[in-house]
Amino acid sequence: MEKKKSKKKQISLIYLIPVIAFVLTSVMVFANFAPSINYFFYDLFLRASKSPVESESIVLVDIDDDAIERRAVWPWRRGIYGDGLFALAEFGAKFAVFDIEFSEKSPSYVDPDFFQDNVIDGIDKSFDSLSQSINQLSDSFSAGRIKARDMGDYLGYTVDFIDEEKNSLISTIESGVFDNDWYFGKALGGFGYGISAVTLLKEDSSFIQPELYQLFGEKVYQDIKIGKKALKPSPGIRMVEPSILDGLLGLGFSNVVIDSDGKRRRVELFAQYKDYYVPQLAFAAVYNYLGKPELEIYKSRIVMKGGILDGQEVGDIVIPLDSKGRFLIKWPKKTFFDSYRHLSYWYLLEYIDEEKNLIHDIDLIVAEGYAPELSLKHPFEYVNEYKLLENYLLENRRDEDALASYRESKINFYLACEEFFSDENAGEFVNKFVSFANGLGEEEAKMYLDYATDLSTFFEDVNTRVAGLKETRRLIGDSVAESICIVGNTATSTTDRGVNPFDSEFENAGTHASVINSILNQYFIKEVHHYYSVLIALVLLLLITILLPRLKSYWQAVAGFSIVVVSFLFFLILFVAADIYIFPFEILLAQLLTVTGIYVYTFALSTKEKVFIRNAFGHYLSPQVIENIVANPESLQLGGQKKHMTAMFTDVKGFSTISEKLTPENLVKLLNMYLSDLSNVVLDLGGTIDKYEGDAIICFFGAPLDIHNHAELSCLAALKMKKAETNLNRVLADEGFLDMPLLTRIGINTGDMVVGNMGTMKKMDYTIMGNAVNLAARLEGVNKQYGTWLLISEDTYNQGGHKFLCRRLDRVRVVGISNPIRLYELVEEKEIADENTLKGVATFEEALDIFEKGNWKEAAAAFEKVYEFLPDDKPTEKFIKRCKVFLEKPPAENWDGVFNLTEK
Repeated sequence: MEKKKSKKKQISLIYLIPVIAFVLTSVMVFANFAPSINYFFYDLFLRASKSPVESESIVLVDIDDDAIERRAVWPWRRGIYGDGLFALAEFGAKFAVFDIEFSEKSPSYVDPDFFQDNVIDGIDKSFDSLSQSINQLSDSFSAGRIKARDMGDYLGYTVDFIDEEKNSLISTIESGVFDNDWYFGKALGGFGYGISAVTLLKEDSSFIQPELYQLFGEKVYQDIKIGKKALKPSPGIRMVEPSILDGLLGLGFSNVVIDSDGKRRRVELFAQYKDYYVPQLAFAAVYNYLGKPELEIYKSRIVMKGGILDGQEVGDIVIPLDSKGRFLIKWPKKTFFDSYRHLSYWYLLEYIDEEKNLIHDIDLIVAEGYAPELSLKHPFEYVNEYKLLENYLLENRRDEDALASYRESKINFYLACEEFFSDENAGEFVNKFVSFANGLGEEEAKMYLDYATDLSTFFEDVNTRVAGLKETRRLIGDSVAESICIVGNTATSTTDRGVNPFDSEFENAGTHASVINSILNQYFIKEVHHYYSVLIALVLLLLITILLPRLKSYWQAVAGFSIVVVSFLFFLILFVAADIYIFPFEILLAQLLTVTGIYVYTFALSTKEKVFIRNAFGHYLSPQVIENIVANPESLQLGGQKKHMTAMFTDVKGFSTISEKLTPENLVKLLNMYLSDLSNVVLDLGGTIDKYEGDAIICFFGAPLDIHNHAELSCLAALKMKKAETNLNRVLADEGFLDMPLLTRIGINTGDMVVGNMGTMKKMDYTIMGNAVNLAARLEGVNKQYGTWLLISEDTYNQGGHKFLCRRLDRVRVVGISNPIRLYELVEEKEIADENTLKGVATFEEALDIFEKGNWKEAAAAFEKVYEFLPDDKPTEKFIKRCKVFLEKPPAENWDGVFNLTEK
């Protein structure tokens, strides 16, 4: 009863381990105790997963070092973005997404060439005219042509002239001042699909005029289905400059989420500012790209209904969000410049500048009057045409027909340039000048020939420029056509970059590209909420707690850590195969704590049990057997246990006589030598010493560990004990310690016995009992009656004696045992028995067969032949005497052939 209570207590303590691990990890989960470790696992899973395919509809238009060097100053005037928009519109860009803020009004701009040609030269001309007028007035007054009384009138005329020149100069300057914001805003309106960044502020921004707030509302959203607690309000926003805001299609915030380890893994897709819902910059692009589908925003997901892509409905797109309502980005496993398609803004600037230079060249042709000489439509006619269309687009919202005409006019312009500046036309001009020169004098002819040479070079240069522009147009067109163009600063000097799981310097423009790519291709990472991680941990801990205590210490460690590894691999495979992320750290930690705790606890119990086993069995079990028990304690059941075993009893013949001849000290010494040598044989063969009774050894085979060949081992032990006895006798004789040999009788029986710890909690013995044990004890004594040394029972012979040379003897009933048994003398190991012994035993067996048939005279003669091989054989002597007795007085007719032994 006490043992059962102890067992229950141990089990309850084991179940405390997963409870403690579960509580500890649950607290860690909800306290977000170790986010960086989970970030490590998340990044590891990302690296193991396949890199997402990068959409061909995304192009990053990089304001890189080359582009900034082209304009030599940063930030750029906004008119450059307006020019770039016309280039993007010309080549069919779908959207222009500016990862740039336009929150402040920019300064006006005066073109340097215009300033030089119109303002500087105008000032010079005005001051020349004024100086000339004053000089004329002074000369006329000095010459007396103007009287002093009329001088006031003339000075008045001069002042009026100065005012006229001043007003003219101011008008010229004003006409040359370029409003960049106005131009950029108008270009955005003409392009129609421009989206710009705003910044959400942690504090309330300054007062926004109602008109601007209303305009802002047109660029974001209001009528959206919003779930409970789906969005967190933003207190402030940095607004876009009004003239630019007016031309935009939409707005989006460019704020990024930076995790506690400094990496970017996620973004918020929506925020609320007052009455309006503001999208993230990339989401604004995707939303418009998909045709402004119906939106539903919940804390755990965003649903886009009825989206259209490439003219086809894409069905509902459900965008999963993490536990804080943020979108996990599926990053490309590349650096920024190796991911997505890129186009340097330099190419747009190159295209714009070179086209201006080409138009300038065409102006030169027109100024020289060469164009009318050819029967071709002059490229300048197309220039006028598309310039008119540009002005139209600046004054009107996106007009698809006007844009189509604009693109067509541009194509025709470049076709006309190719034809006009072809080598054929250049040759025609040159030939005309050469023909003119042929009919003229030397000086005039040289002039025309020089014109011809200059014109040929000019045409060649322009033709080269046209070819270069054609290649630039092809490159830009291949890059931006039907694409979402993300314009951002990627130059070396920019600070608009951060760390993502694959790149330590990933420009923020690439973050927007990755958000767009993830949504368009529906690369959605579904983060399992921490609550479910806790439940998963609980299930796994229960599994571990049920399984591990049933295993041995070694297998506990193997199984426990295997479960941890398999769990990790399951989480990894789930992420790689289905983009489902389960927070692994807390779950794995809970498992490790539980596995380690159970292992340590059971190890401590095992150590305690091992100490008990060693203390309990160390005196009568071999070290090997003890270690086997320690390694397999479940094989040992304390208390009484019925087992099929083999028992052995030994006793030294005439030990009382021997002890009388020795002093007490020598007697103890002799016993120690004798018992040690014989006991070692038993222990070495896996037997168990039950007890010593004086010179007698009581031992058994088959407990506490199961030994299937216990009968065989007991026979082998008996033979080796006799050999050990012989060796000991030789030593004792050589030393003169004893003048008579030690001769041991051994009895062995196999059968069902009760074995276990018997006694009390304070004093117990591991011992055996039962009829089979008693029979073994009787057989030891029966040796006296047959003159044998090793007697085994019929059961022992049947289960293990066939491998040995054994001699069959009588069927007997021993004292206290009613069932008759056949006796066998254990003679020797068959492999080492000599020929005489083998023949003697065989002859004895033949004689015994005759004896048991009742042919006493014939049997006696047969037994006499045994002496030829085994002289002085005591069992033969006994049977010969018995034959003589039966010849004189035969046994009763109803005799069953069993001899009743009356002596122990």
